[in-house]
Amino acid sequence: MQYDVFISYARKDYVDEQRNRIRGNVITRLIDTFRSRNIKYWIDEEGICAGDKFKEVIDQNISESHILLFVSTHNSNSSEWVAREIAIASKYNKKIIPFRCDFSHFNESVSGILNDLDFVNYKDNPRRALDELVEDISQYVCTENDRKRRELEKERYRLLGETQREERLERLKSVRQKIQDKKTLECDIDKSILEQSRLLADLYLKKNNVVSEIQHLSQVESFLSRCISNSTPEERRGKIYSVGQYYDDGDKQGIVISVTNGGYNGVIISLEEVQYSWAECNGAQYDSVAAYNEDDGLENCEKILNRYDRDDYLAIRWCSDLGAGWYLPAINELMVIDTGLVEKINTALKVLGYNPLRANCNYWSSSESPVDSNCCMSKSVAWSLNFYADECDISDKHSRLLVRAFAKF
Repeated sequence: MQYDVFISYARKDYVDEQRNRIRGNVITRLIDTFRSRNIKYWIDEEGICAGDKFKEVIDQNISESHILLFVSTHNSNSSEWVAREIAIASKYNKKIIPFRCDFSHFNESVSGILNDLDFVNYKDNPRRALDELVEDISQYVCTENDRKRRELEKERYRLLGETQREERLERLKSVRQKIQDKKTLECDIDKSILEQSRLLADLYLKKNNVVSEIQHLSQVESFLSRCISNSTPEERRGKIYSVGQYYDDGDKQGIVISVTNGGYNGVIISLEEVQYSWAECNGAQYDSVAAYNEDDGLENCEKILNRYDRDDYLAIRWCSDLGAGWYLPAINELMVIDTGLVEKINTALKVLGYNPLRANCNYWSSSESPVDSNCCMSKSVAWSLNFYADECDISDKHSRLLVRAFAKF
């Protein structure tokens, strides 16, 4: 609505025959009160000609106002123009508040509309009447705005469709199936490398400390991979990693959760974890940052870290503070970690002296969800994942869940 109040009054109560304002008139007091209380109002101070212009202007401004305030006086109750305005407001089902400056009888043409309405008694106590009027207007406008907002949210949800959540779950299942198919294809290639890694790990764990053992194992695995893979060009350099192995390049340390390019590239998960909310409970949890990418956590984190209030997003901020390249993963990136991979990761973490991934706990993703768990439109929820339950959840951003960072190498 453009206006909170449409003021319906008789001009004889506002200006005299020379068009000068009447000293101490109630209309001026109402205008001054509304201005001081930031109440948006519309009033015809100059007068509107009769005919089509009256119907067009008055009809439009009443329709764009929450409330019609009828300043009830002897003059206004004798005015046909005021009666028309009340009739128009009734046609649009607008709230009508009689503001009684005297107790003259209502115009017969609209008395049926006004007689049963609660009124504000200005005549007996003007100051209290103005305070009561402002409070009534503020409460009603606030209630109407909330009702309109809820109606809009329901309409948006209806347009979004009942099938959106099912389609999202189907997409997540499809991604999981593709990952599983890829692992099946790579199983034969990785089998010999993994067997050699286990044998070497047993030898080194008996001789050296945990970190040195994993680093030596990585070097030996890299050597074995170059020897076993006849198709690998001799000029390829660098270490070869496999899933579940300890990674340390001097700047980043973690456990490898996926590999590409024959093990030269991949993704690692952080050795440490924390428990944080997605966003601070200071209003940021109700604000959408358009981080809807479900495949690329780096893109989501960059959107948030470029905001002026980036410090309010605790989980993303903690990942970024680990150093260059660390980020909070998107929901589909988290889903790479299935039950079998959890066992490999936890084995490496325990050997290194770090806490394993927890059961019966959810981990944050950087992907926001446009709907909450009741399928209602929401800006205050994001996707999370329980690795052991093998399912995604929609969680309130102010919830304190676990956080693990990802980085690519």
